[in-house]
Amino acid sequence: MSLLSGEDRVLNCNDATLSGDGSQISGVFVACEQWSAYNNGCTPTAKVLNCNIENFNSGINVKLADGTILKNNNISNTGAGIIFFGVQNGLIVGNNISSTATASHGPGIRLKRNVTYNVTYQRRSESNEVIGNTITDTGGYGIQLSSTLFNLIRDNTITDSGYDGIYLYEGSENEIFNNYLANDSNVRSYPLGSTWSNTWNTVKTLGENIVGGSYLGGNYWDDYTGTDGDGDGLGDTPYIIPSTYWGQNPADNPDNHPLIQP
Repeated sequence: MSLLSGEDRVLNCNDATLSGDGSQISGVFVACEQWSAYNNGCTPTAKVLNCNIENFNSGINVKLADGTILKNNNISNTGAGIIFFGVQNGLIVGNNISSTATASHGPGIRLKRNVTYNVTYQRRSESNEVIGNTITDTGGYGIQLSSTLFNLIRDNTITDSGYDGIYLYEGSENEIFNNYLANDSNVRSYPLGSTWSNTWNTVKTLGENIVGGSYLGGNYWDDYTGTDGDGDGLGDTPYIIPSTYWGQNPADNPDNHPLIQP
């Protein structure tokens, strides 16, 4: 296990492999110096780049270390791929994650609240960007957002998840668009409350989308059954995001511009 802690920490594996025996907690652990005392977070300027990580309980764990960058890593045969605990303003970009465990819903990427015994010190993962990752064959969720706010989830390819491609539990005010989802269950959402929601599409914008169409809009859902009468590559009817939160109508929080594959 590699431990990054404190200021200005960079681990560039240059395509070398970190391999465990399946019993170690993390391939890489990024944390504040004071992480065990107060959940105020820190900004360690930590980066984990170009690593091949395999056979750990989790590939990369980041705890309270704001601004952490995880880029171009390959993570496989782990209990979970990447976990942000109470991290803000981080970047997870261009990683390939596969074959996470079925036990504990083994997510490819999970953003979650840092939980302590004292609710005063609980800290949400907020304002992170999860961009251009490929997540496949996870035993659990592809991307899981638990008690998170204001994150950007875009340009990711999520396939063959054991549970849901994207799963939000008390995850609200997140922007989620231009992702490719092909899973038995593509999405489930439990917002913080009936007045909270997530945004599942951007405005129709000229530009190549994740399935090669001419416009950015929403996400590609392989179970979308709508049509594209005007040929712009965006569905004519919304894709409804399943939600079981009491008091919220799922139709109030749709993907208004689902992508159609050319």
